[in-house]
Amino acid sequence: MMYKNYSWLIQSVILMLIISKQNICISQTNSIENARVYYNQFQLENCRFLLQQIVSGNEHPSSDKAIALQTLAEQDWRLYKNFKEAKKKINIAIKLNSELHRTFLLLGEIELDKGNFRNAKLAQEKSMQYAKSNLENFNSKLLFARIVYTEGIKQYAEKYKVDKYAIGIASDYLKDILTLQPGNQEASDLLIGISILNADGKNLFYAWKSYYFITDETKINSVLSPAFKTFFLLGQIWNNNKLNFSQLESLSKALAISKFYNYANFVVEFLMRDYKNKFKNNKEIQDIIHFNNFIEDIDKVNKLFYPKIATGLTDYENNYDTAIAKVCKKLWLYLNPGKNSKSFNIDTFLEAIKNRFGAEGYIGTTVGYYSLLLGLIIENDIKSIEQYGYKASFSSIILDRLISQDFTTWYGATNVGGWGTDSSMIQIRGAYLSAPFNRLLWVTDSTEKEKITERINSLKTIDFEKCKSDPYAEPSFISLQLSYNASQEIYASLKEKYKSKTELSLAFISECIRLNIESAVFGHEGRHAIDQFFFKSEFDSISNVERELRAKYSEVYFSTNPKLALTGSILGGNLDTTTFHGAANLIFRKNIYDWMNQHQEEIRNFDKNVPVLMQIDLLTNDQIRYICSSNDPLYIKRK
Repeated sequence: MMYKNYSWLIQSVILMLIISKQNICISQTNSIENARVYYNQFQLENCRFLLQQIVSGNEHPSSDKAIALQTLAEQDWRLYKNFKEAKKKINIAIKLNSELHRTFLLLGEIELDKGNFRNAKLAQEKSMQYAKSNLENFNSKLLFARIVYTEGIKQYAEKYKVDKYAIGIASDYLKDILTLQPGNQEASDLLIGISILNADGKNLFYAWKSYYFITDETKINSVLSPAFKTFFLLGQIWNNNKLNFSQLESLSKALAISKFYNYANFVVEFLMRDYKNKFKNNKEIQDIIHFNNFIEDIDKVNKLFYPKIATGLTDYENNYDTAIAKVCKKLWLYLNPGKNSKSFNIDTFLEAIKNRFGAEGYIGTTVGYYSLLLGLIIENDIKSIEQYGYKASFSSIILDRLISQDFTTWYGATNVGGWGTDSSMIQIRGAYLSAPFNRLLWVTDSTEKEKITERINSLKTIDFEKCKSDPYAEPSFISLQLSYNASQEIYASLKEKYKSKTELSLAFISECIRLNIESAVFGHEGRHAIDQFFFKSEFDSISNVERELRAKYSEVYFSTNPKLALTGSILGGNLDTTTFHGAANLIFRKNIYDWMNQHQEEIRNFDKNVPVLMQIDLLTNDQIRYICSSNDPLYIKRK
């Protein structure tokens, strides 16, 4: 198989908030935060032990007990595949009469996974009833749409009449979300599927544009532009009517071009099932069928292995290779008629599916765990990078519609955002989308604003003792504080320019995404590429920790918002300091601490009674850049 170790992967967006893993004060030993720390260190047993202590003890409020039970139930369901035990814990959580929205939402997800659509809908209704914010309301509506879509697929498969009324409600729910969160990926994705079920070309076109943030129809990239015309035409003619074979063929191909192979296959399998004789020799349609089968089979392998890895499976690499190779060989034989499986080679196979389907990825070690990372190319351009006078052009590839997440992203401890080589930068689009939408809620939803400020204040209390005892410990609150402050500033700066709420929201999200990519891709990965291109022998000789540290300097220095860039792969991850990224982050924090400690008089409002690193937000952008450049060997060389 293709053995690679991409130790310098981007980890720009941590979906699950990771709290500091070091020196948690004794009074917080059994806290929810500490359980999260253990989880994100891949110490599942310690995490579960703490959560069980919270549930059984008398010193914790019912809200903490409910959250602990929810977390245990989710692990029972997702990692241990014990549905009975998961539901048992959920029933106990319901009786606590606290955190009911999330409890019923989780119950709905579990019932949906089991195919119990009626029970899933009942739980979803309850979750909606207890929703207190826009975010909670959105999550309930998304769950309803997932239930309706999944049930609709089953109805089509069994040739039952689909529930058009429920589909209509789901469509309205998703459009409600997109009004307040234009471009929301999950809502846009689901609306594409719901619109196909509903024979609704207008909303299909709307959802497709929303998914890819297409606001200017003259600036669609070359990968997606061939599909635009088809969706545009269907928006005019498809309104609860049957499409003919030619139209269905165009629809399936447009969906495949757009990398929605699941929906393309649905069109072929169900909407075109009366035309099987017409497409049995159609190469493009057969490609859709076989490639979608490949995607589904890869998912089955990961569903078999990933939960076992999470619960302690080791030395699985050879068995995982064998299982993945078996799936790949099926597609290989389709792509190479007349050849036998002995001619199969994973490197050649990956190159073949890149050329045929636009797939890009590798099988190897990602953030310490062996797994397959594979996505579909939606953009491929040449970009120029300049850092400290070194200029180079590189292939910039954006992946989406992941066929296989790496294990650590699936698990939830990281959200790997891409990787770099000496000639290419590969970016995983989805990794950059969740944080901007969360930040939008902080500045538009009073309930979410209150939640985030309460969380920051509560973490500050814990951090004070922790950072007093260890001056280099990462303050748990600081990443949230910096992100929150930046969100307020960005939103305020755009408010005068955009009067429409939808336009303002879209502009805010776009700016957040731009800043993320600017720092994590062009700053961080760009530095890896420049180091490999101009200083290959030195790059090969230095440690992975030093490679990461240099890339982190560039990640911050070359950002137009250095404070926000600190919250990418540096602050907020609280990674284990025995890992490459974690060790590099510790050195970075020490550099910040040393400069701040030596220049207290230059820091406005600096308080000598507060631990130094808890005051990072007082630094100016220029001061942060200086800390980076004064420690960066490449900058020092160019002086």
